[in-house]
Amino acid sequence: MLNHLAEQQSARRALEARLQTNTHWKEMNDAQQAQARLRDRLATADLRLSALLAPEPLPPRVVTVGCEKPPVSEVWSMAQYAPNLTERMLNELSPSPMKATCD
Repeated sequence: MLNHLAEQQSARRALEARLQTNTHWKEMNDAQQAQARLRDRLATADLRLSALLAPEPLPPRVVTVGCEKPPVSEVWSMAQYAPNLTERMLNELSPSPMKATCD
């Protein structure tokens, strides 16, 4: 029994010594780790690039619900800033010396 145990220990030591001198396994392991790091970096760069090249999202559309009217845009509404704008424009653009609109 002791001989068998001594044989196993010597076989184990021989295997450990052979593994320490065999750099192929270490080189392969290092290469696999480097490959995994590069794969992660490539995936990150791909994600960043796709985010930069993604088309701009469309602006939200106004959808009416029930009988409600859509809100009036400030661009369309000029009445509060210039209530007589139409009258002034007609009078200025009219070729006639008479006013186009009367008070």
